[in-house]
Amino acid sequence: LAADEYQSYRAVLLTDDGREIFTGDKLKAEAIGGAKVVVLSFPARLLTPNDYQVKMSGLKTDGNLEDISRYYFRVLQS
Repeated sequence: LAADEYQSYRAVLLTDDGREIFTGDKLKAEAIGGAKVVVLSFPARLLTPNDYQVKMSGLKTDGNLEDISRYYFRVLQS
C-alpha cells in the first residue's frame, strides 16, 4: 500500500471474464518487511489455469467502499 488510509479493505478474486470466485472482507493492513501490505488468503483449489485479477477496495469512514487498484496474474498449472 502506498498509504494505509482506510478502516479496512476488501479484496475480490475475479476470473478474467469478471466472475467473482472469492471475497475477503474486513482485511487489515499489516507491516511486513517495512512495508504496509494487505494479505489475502484463499484455497488454492479455486485456481485453475487461467487469468485472474484481484480488485482491492478500501472502506472509507462514511461506510462506502472506494476502489484502490487491481492486480493481475496468470496461473499456468494447478
